[in-house]
Amino acid sequence: MLHIQQLSFLYKITGESIFREYAIKFNNYAKSQKLYNVENMWKYIVSQRFFQNAESTRIFIYN
Repeated sequence: MLHIQQLSFLYKITGESIFREYAIKFNNYAKSQKLYNVENMWKYIVSQRFFQNAESTRIFIYN
């Protein structure tokens, strides 16, 4: 994400630790957000609606 890279770059330029701290904080948040999205996607895949749609598609293709 661009703002994380910008904060890291500002830390390298200025040496101010606050930029590094926020870059780490936002990076950790971005990682946890990705994990949250993957978990929700997995829940959708294993949900009943997915299997019903898959069965409907199979019937359509093979009939």
